[in-house]
Amino acid sequence: MRRALRLLAQKPPPRLALIHAMQPSIASSIPAFQQLWPEAELVHLMDDSLARDVGRTGLDESMSKRFQALGRYAHDAAGCDGILFTCSAFGSAIEAVQRELRTDSFPVLKPNEAMMAEAARLGLGEGGKRAAPIAVFSIFEPTLPSILRELQDIGGGNLDLRPHFIPNALDELNAGDEQKCIRTIAKYVNDVAMEAHSDQQDLACMAFAMFSMARASSATEELLKQSLGARAPPVLTSPCSAVQHMKKLLGH
Repeated sequence: MRRALRLLAQKPPPRLALIHAMQPSIASSIPAFQQLWPEAELVHLMDDSLARDVGRTGLDESMSKRFQALGRYAHDAAGCDGILFTCSAFGSAIEAVQRELRTDSFPVLKPNEAMMAEAARLGLGEGGKRAAPIAVFSIFEPTLPSILRELQDIGGGNLDLRPHFIPNALDELNAGDEQKCIRTIAKYVNDVAMEAHSDQQDLACMAFAMFSMARASSATEELLKQSLGARAPPVLTSPCSAVQHMKKLLGH
């Protein structure tokens, strides 16, 4: 009887919509769920024309409407319990979905919310004052303005942000050469860290602004430790932080 009551009290596995604007984001999100929340049922929704179109239209009203349509489908038609967006270049469009659909029982998360909170904490240090620069990396340049704005909002405008676009890495990933993409990211990040070190400056962290960059985290950490040892800054990625945050919000 007690066992039956415990089973009844357990929440059913959640059904979560992951909304993507790039093909690589799907593969980047799956390992985090497999590791941290394998029982979650994932519904992958993708419109890969979004990433192409944002460079032409910017984050205009039509872009927000397209995101709202995807959000409504996840909420109304697919019967999902929450939404996680996985592409970071669409901050204001995702915010439009949050204003319409987000409630205490239906989370709608930006891809980097949890990761950015950790980056801001490291960049501010104790007392909420600027402590050390945060290096922010992206392989899709339109991502950077939105990420920098959101980070400064979290840090109250007190963060020292150093944005970096890593050329060629996304082209390599889209061409199917994942290992070359990983090497490109790791080398670029390590070069930035070494340049800061030569200027006698410690970085608070290396923040990866895109889900699809998480695949390079281990190789980057290894290279940083080889170069800087104990002084290597931490590498922060979005997928694991996002999964943990969503799990907490849904009470699992």
